[in-house]
Amino acid sequence: MNQQQCKVLKNMEIARDYYELEFTWDNKSEPKPGQFLTINPNGVPLLRRPFAFSSYQSGKAAIIYKKIGMATKGFSVLREGDTIDVLGPLGNPFTLPEKRPLLIAGGIGLGPMIFTANYLAENSYSPILVVGARDKSLIPELNLNSAIKVNYCTDDGSLGFKGNVAEFLGSQRDFSVSDCEIMACGPHIMLKACHEIAIKNNIECQVSLEEMMACAVGACYGCVVETTLDEKYKRVCKDGPVFNSRVIKWT
Repeated sequence: MNQQQCKVLKNMEIARDYYELEFTWDNKSEPKPGQFLTINPNGVPLLRRPFAFSSYQSGKAAIIYKKIGMATKGFSVLREGDTIDVLGPLGNPFTLPEKRPLLIAGGIGLGPMIFTANYLAENSYSPILVVGARDKSLIPELNLNSAIKVNYCTDDGSLGFKGNVAEFLGSQRDFSVSDCEIMACGPHIMLKACHEIAIKNNIECQVSLEEMMACAVGACYGCVVETTLDEKYKRVCKDGPVFNSRVIKWT
């Protein structure tokens, strides 16, 4: 983990209210898929904002964020050459799967799953990526390795399968879920569904949790989640954000 002043290389809208921010990155601290960073939003509001890495190459990294609040609206006006205060990489990454990776992305969880899918493809895996959204306007054009098999799910059927990712996995026939290992990031209800699918098919499932964070370094215990472990509560920022779905107490 290190704090650095990064130069903005690109900041553009890639789907409705979704932006990709690309910036310079110090090669001494190489991010891994599933890890995140925090950005100082120029002091207003006070707290740093966490974002998962959506890509990393030597000398540059990127995040995908949704313009939704004061901080992200401020990020959306950043231009090439502007400086941002970044702390990272933070948290624990995904672990390499033993079976074919089945990556599930919903909402802002798309960013880390793009990074993970490309990383796995570059390391001789044949990932399956399932992307879920309300409609096609919320899904950007993806820059993906050709080894990745992509499936789209939209609630209104405007792109790909009509329905959510859980319904898609229950209906598709192109691959067997039981031959895969799930890796997912997105809304809580989607992650819970992925966990239940993993239990039903007796396969492993890693989930990257999205929680509000204050310090993002494990000091404040503001992002704890309840688990099935002896140590009942775990910090998403320090102990996660990636967990085996079986240790999370789903409610």
